[in-house]
Amino acid sequence: MHFLRTEQGVKDHLAKIKEKKIGFVPTMGALHEGHRSLIEMAANQDNYTVVSIFVNPTQFNDPADLEKYPRTLAADIEFLKNSHCDLLFCPDENEIYKTGEAPVPEINLGHLDRTLEAEFRPGHFKGVMQVVARLLKIVKPHDLYMGQKDLQQFVVLRTMIEQLHISTNIIPCPIIREENGLAKSSRNRRIGEAFLRNSDILYRSLVHCRDYFQKSEIDYLRSYVQSVFRSSDFQLEYFEFLDADTFEVINRKGKVNNIIAVIAAWAGDVRLIDNMIMSGELSSH
Repeated sequence: MHFLRTEQGVKDHLAKIKEKKIGFVPTMGALHEGHRSLIEMAANQDNYTVVSIFVNPTQFNDPADLEKYPRTLAADIEFLKNSHCDLLFCPDENEIYKTGEAPVPEINLGHLDRTLEAEFRPGHFKGVMQVVARLLKIVKPHDLYMGQKDLQQFVVLRTMIEQLHISTNIIPCPIIREENGLAKSSRNRRIGEAFLRNSDILYRSLVHCRDYFQKSEIDYLRSYVQSVFRSSDFQLEYFEFLDADTFEVINRKGKVNNIIAVIAAWAGDVRLIDNMIMSGELSSH
């Protein structure tokens, strides 16, 4: 595995293997099996796998959250040595945010910039687009692999790639879960023991809705999940059903074929998100 810290180093290295098809997995480190699944998919579908580790300050709307974010570079390097990673790009902040080098892309996100994650984390997606656009400019991958757990982020980046006409395919990858169903996340290591014991509440709520989706109305299922959280120590931030193609909130099934449920909740001071397909599929286009 090659380990590089500079843009020029990455460009020089990739120029030597320009005949290879590059699969790219951008991360903020604190790697886990969810990341490994993205890397394995990239390795299976492309000739050369690039992983980046960069804790991006511009996508944190809460400075305390940025401060608490786990940084485990030594362990991450060992993790990647045991994965199918060909190149690790680990830049510092000055390398990414050189003067004039990382403008926020002028993208029309429409309702994506006003609802759900955008509503509760103002400025988050501008920071995500800023760093991913910069990384794509450096790596120039054929395929970009993103986890389905961060669903709205996936849709935002899909929109950015389409509007900027970037020649990279964005590929959604399935959620990898803990034994109790909790979606794997770098933040999970911060969950207190009391909350951890009951952290399957998001997964159980989604599974219940999926199991009863065909014979229940959306309003009933939404009320059910709200009641489950009212009886718990977790604080529900939002729970909605979306048209998986447009990311519009829906209140009736109607003619929508691809429907996904999304949820965000607080386990003490740790914010958890999850989602599950209720019907149809999630498209990469």
